[in-house]
Amino acid sequence: MVRVVSLLGLLIAALGGMLFAEYRSFDAKQDTLPEVALAQPTAGAAIAPTHPESHVEQWVATILARPVFSPLRRPPASAGAKGNGPPELGRLTGVLIANSEKRAIFASENGKPVVAEEGARIGAYEVRSIEPGQVTVLGPEGIRVLEPVYDPKARQAARPAGPMQLAPTPAQPAAPPRPPAEKPADQRVAR
Repeated sequence: MVRVVSLLGLLIAALGGMLFAEYRSFDAKQDTLPEVALAQPTAGAAIAPTHPESHVEQWVATILARPVFSPLRRPPASAGAKGNGPPELGRLTGVLIANSEKRAIFASENGKPVVAEEGARIGAYEVRSIEPGQVTVLGPEGIRVLEPVYDPKARQAARPAGPMQLAPTPAQPAAPPRPPAEKPADQRVAR
């Protein structure tokens, strides 16, 4: 036990010495800083803005026009939005990858899903590659990367119109109380 305490004391002394040495070297470094680093900016000196003023005003206008915490806030739709395939190809609704099998599911105009593997042709489009979360197709306008897009109409139809309520259960009558069971004669206590 004495040996453990003496080792701990020695360890504490060594760590304390290292801290003291680091502290002293830090003070020495403070004294040798270049004059440029020590110079304080003058009160009249203006700091140059990193962005032109016109951009800041534009950003503020955008933020104020679209409230930050609005549930309806969405990014602006871009011209080359991913996921929305041409009408002939349909909407990519899912990607299935299991072992060496890769399949993409497209929702067609007639409502019947089209399942395609790599190399399959759907109209004028060829499925080039299927990866988790995206499908690359080659068509008349070139290569497009599609991401699954889920039908918002189907989500709204699946939601109940109002709050869910449980079906009422018929009330069952309470059972009448039972009289206490009488103890056998050999367990009775004599008074």
